[in-house]
Amino acid sequence: MRKSRFETSRAVAEAWIARAVAEQALARLQSLKPETELQATAGRAALSSGRATAAEALSTQSLVASLNERILSLEQDAEMRRAELARWIGADADLPLAPIPADRELDHSVESLIAAVPEHAPLAPLIARLDAAHTDVELARAEKRPDWSAGLMYSRRGPDFSDMVSLEVRVSLPLFEKYRQNPMIAQKLAAVRMQEAERDAEVRMHAAEVRSAVAQWRLGRQRLEHYTKELLPLARDRSRAALASYSAGRGDLRGAIDALTDEINAQLEDVEVQGSVARAWVFLHLLHDSEVAK
Repeated sequence: MRKSRFETSRAVAEAWIARAVAEQALARLQSLKPETELQATAGRAALSSGRATAAEALSTQSLVASLNERILSLEQDAEMRRAELARWIGADADLPLAPIPADRELDHSVESLIAAVPEHAPLAPLIARLDAAHTDVELARAEKRPDWSAGLMYSRRGPDFSDMVSLEVRVSLPLFEKYRQNPMIAQKLAAVRMQEAERDAEVRMHAAEVRSAVAQWRLGRQRLEHYTKELLPLARDRSRAALASYSAGRGDLRGAIDALTDEINAQLEDVEVQGSVARAWVFLHLLHDSEVAK
């Protein structure tokens, strides 16, 4: 089935975002790998000195192993996402990516997006079918109207006769309307009503999808600001403080492990929210892009 420009553009954009999210998440974890290895080293040293139990030391090793597994998984995911993007754009999929577009503004107001829902590209096939159904009704009604036609003919005859001009008028009258034209019109009108009901349902569903995307974009940006200004700095500071406190003999190893685990999760969550915001922005942007809204 042939995809519309809107569907193709959205698929390409989402493939790009999926690759960008995977690569950004991978970079975040790789940047935290030295911290986990430092904790593992501290755990082994603490076990040797009697400051930590075997279980605590093994927990640090487990954290390193778990992080390495997540890095390998993300490397695999990034390669798969690159292959998916290459399906759309070819060799350009191997080029370095720009930052995830999570800070873009909408080209149109939210109000105009909602007001223009019936004109959006995803509904175009349905609207076209409804227009065709209306045309069928008009054609069926035309069958009830008399069909007038006229023909003019000039005849040049022999020398014994005058030339002749004849005018022919034809009138085609619809017969048995009750049994022929009227049932056909009723059938076409029923098809129109069914198409109108389907259109109204699709408009409501699409309007809900647009509102959901607006909320995802708007609130997601607020969440990203919260991550940037508070959650990520706090997670990083807590992780560093917990490790420094343990190294100085004032804290426990379990607390340092938990703090680093929380930082890892916060970094991945931040990237996921960036992807969510970017996907919402792309969807809303493409709805009003005249180049693809067909």
